[in-house]
Parts: sequence; structure tokens; C-alpha cells
Amino acid sequence: MATGISYPWSVVLALLYVYLLVMIYVLSDRCSVCKWLSGRTSCLISIGAAFLGSLMLGLVGGDAIPDSLWFTLILLFLSTTIGLNAIRDIHHFRSARKGAALAHLGIFLILIVGIFGKGDKQVAYLMAQKDVTTATAVTSDGTRVTLPFMLTLKDFVMEEYEMSHTPKKYMSTVHLSDGKRGMRTVEIEVNHPARVGSWRLYQYKYDLSRGEDSPVSVFECVRDPWYCLAAPALWIILLSGAVVLFTAGSKKKRV
Repeated sequence: MATGISYPWSVVLALLYVYLLVMIYVLSDRCSVCKWLSGRTSCLISIGAAFLGSLMLGLVGGDAIPDSLWFTLILLFLSTTIGLNAIRDIHHFRSARKGAALAHLGIFLILIVGIFGKGDKQVAYLMAQKDVTTATAVTSDGTRVTLPFMLTLKDFVMEEYEMSHTPKKYMSTVHLSDGKRGMRTVEIEVNHPARVGSWRLYQYKYDLSRGEDSPVSVFECVRDPWYCLAAPALWIILLSGAVVLFTAGSKKKRV
């Protein structure tokens, strides 16, 4: 699942996986293994395993570890225990702790996106020269990708710190045309991407040797169909934190 299964099989597998979790929860009263997977102990163990795996990932490094079988199994174990807790919280929502229930649901959705949606994510890099229109990008392995929009670099601006002369801010002004909204002018800077249909364009880099006079600008073009699930999941997690703070404040007032 982390090896690049793409749509529609990624969606089919995700739905089958959720169905399997529901069946495990239903059988938790009759099956000791299902009961253990649905419990708090297994959830804590899976969180510990994920923490150790992430720690190893940070210490060893390398791009192969997140795609390895053992790391995928850890994520599946974590998503299974978190998912089962989320299902129990939904089933007993009135008596469940609302903050914890929302947190379980949000984290579970994020894990679903990470495990099943990786094969649908596209990343390509577009090098734009000033006043040259292009729609071609290149992936990390050198494959050429024709994008469903046209981009023209009109200007590149960079601000530097006075003392160190290191980049403080850099931004590109581009013309974008996707055939639907016509041509429009947008500014793209670090952490402030432009959106064209299902694609997001991030300011990636520029000609370091030329600095603020760089005649080219490189954009990271990302298409992630599962973003529509990841974004609400993040909001659910934020909401869970707000609910925890609100309920904690209410309890203090009653005391």
C-alpha cells in the first residue's frame, strides 16, 4: 500500500480496510485478538512502535525507510488500533470523551491518507525562464510530465538580510492559464503556493549563483487527490484540541 498502488485500487483497498476494522470491532466481544486490537493497551503499544520507527527514520535517514515493509506494517498497526478506537468512540459518542474521539478520528484519517494515498500523489519540478511560457515539468527520476496549465515567469524578487546577505524572502510573479479561468497573475513564495485545479505550485528554488538577478525560478508542482481528506482531518484534530480546552475549563468552573 505504501509501494505506489494508485486509483481506483487505492480507494477500493482503503474502503475494504475500513470495512475490515468495523468487522473486527463487531467481533471484539467474541474474539480475544479482536478485543485486544480494540483496546487501549494495543493502541499505546502501536504508538510506541510508531515513535521508535520514526526515531530510527530520523537517525538513519534515507528515502527507502518510509517505503519499507516493516515501516508500512508499523503504520498499519497504528492505524488499526487508532481506527478501532475511533469506531468505538463513534459507536458510544454520547458517553465518549469528545476531544479524544475527534482526535482519534482525525489521526485515523491522516494515517489512511498516508498509507493508501501515496501512490496517487504526483510531484514534478518546473523550471521557468522569464517571459517563456511552458507546461512541462520533470519528476525526480527524470520523467517529463505535461501539466494541464501554462506558466510564464514574469518576475523574480528576493530580499536579503543586510548583515549576512542570506535570503530573507523570495517570490515569483507568474501568469497562469489552465483553459478554464483564463490567464491570471499570481505571486508564489515559500509556504504560499498557488493553486491551479488539483495542482499546487510551491516556490522551490532559483539560480543561486545569480541571487536576486536569477533569470529562472523552479517550482514544485504537487497533485494530491487525497488532500480533500487530509485537510478536513487536520481541522478535526485542531477542533479536538479546542474541545479538550473548553471541557477542561468547564470542569474547573464547576469545581
